[in-house]
Amino acid sequence: MSQEHVVLFDTSLDEVDAYGAPMLAYLQRAWQLEHDSSPVDFDEDLDKLRPLFQSHVTGTRVRDHIKTLPRNPLPRPFIPDVFFLNVDSERGIVTPEGRALIDIAGVPAEDRASRAAALSNSVALFYGHSLRTWMAKSIETGLVPLPSVGFVIFLLINGSLGEERAMRFPNHKDEEDALAGVIMNVASTFSTTLHGPAIKPKERAQLRTSWVISQAVRHLGRSITRGPEKRTGVATIWVDPDGVSPLLEDIARAIHARRAEPADVEAAFDSAVDEYDRGRVLLGAWGISHERRRQTQQFRDGLLEAYFRTRS
Repeated sequence: MSQEHVVLFDTSLDEVDAYGAPMLAYLQRAWQLEHDSSPVDFDEDLDKLRPLFQSHVTGTRVRDHIKTLPRNPLPRPFIPDVFFLNVDSERGIVTPEGRALIDIAGVPAEDRASRAAALSNSVALFYGHSLRTWMAKSIETGLVPLPSVGFVIFLLINGSLGEERAMRFPNHKDEEDALAGVIMNVASTFSTTLHGPAIKPKERAQLRTSWVISQAVRHLGRSITRGPEKRTGVATIWVDPDGVSPLLEDIARAIHARRAEPADVEAAFDSAVDEYDRGRVLLGAWGISHERRRQTQQFRDGLLEAYFRTRS
């Protein structure tokens, strides 16, 4: 097959070649800026796109991603929309098709037809896999995600019981980033010790827009209260003092559904406490730490008792 008849996502590769090296250089630079790494392995790079390029992605998720995009200093040549989604004159998002175009750029002309077919198949499977993965998660018996359980564990350790001891969300972005780092490190440690997912680095700088917190409230809302919402998001959040027992029961069921062992539960709680201790000075400086070791031990005992009841 001659090169001019090779088509990739409805675009002839001879047309791509006519756009010239500037287009490919721009796409490569945009990818490096967006993902903080050069395009290397195609399948691994597709994994980086899964959180964004899936059928159920929310507008908020897309807008949050756009806010993180660095500006590309290169002058932008013409790039078909299928390969690059323009945000403004200096920013944009490389699509899965655009990443495939980067991949095929270095393929010899005689091998382009077979490589184009393989890339087209991989991208089609990528979009299909994203949808199937989302559907599988959606029917996972409505379990609260383990990172969200870890966030609630943080509230308990921190003694955030009742409105007077509620966790307050800072108004300044730099303070929110610092507080989020402490909270999400505790939540992520609890999750990973139970063999659950870690919270991604970018997500550890989010509180008001965090899916970790929103999912905790969604699944465990009968025991958690959010303060009045302001223009910038949730102002406060706390555990209802009368809701601790049912909360521990709900958490125990969520953990048991993951087939965790009692030793895992103990290790996860203890690791969360250790991580909390690392951020205690910062929390204390803001006057939002209400942790009392005896109370923390009671929560630990209560969780284990609830877990054993769930197993029986």
